[in-house]
Amino acid sequence: MSQDTFTQLMARVRMGSEDATEEMLLLCRPQIFRIVRSRLGKELRSQYDSDDFVQSVWQAFFEHRSRVLQFTRPDSLVAFLSRVASNKVVDACRKRLDGGEGNKKKEPLYDDMK
Repeated sequence: MSQDTFTQLMARVRMGSEDATEEMLLLCRPQIFRIVRSRLGKELRSQYDSDDFVQSVWQAFFEHRSRVLQFTRPDSLVAFLSRVASNKVVDACRKRLDGGEGNKKKEPLYDDMK
């Protein structure tokens, strides 16, 4: 997304445009989904719905809307949303590994340790 497109879109989101907000969701979703999938180990993908994590990221977006809408560059917004997505996956996996769901088996959190 170009800087001009992003600036115009964010201005419309700030004004409360539901269409602009939906457009923002659609534009950023693929990156967020990729982050979620890359953070979930293959064994955990059958136990967690990646779309649930994506929706949780958008929930955080709307809960902190005034802060998020201050981003002035598309790469900054995507980096923020990607970090939120990564944190949400790691938190869910930690809870699972800590016995939150009664499973003490150590399962890989990541496909590839980079």
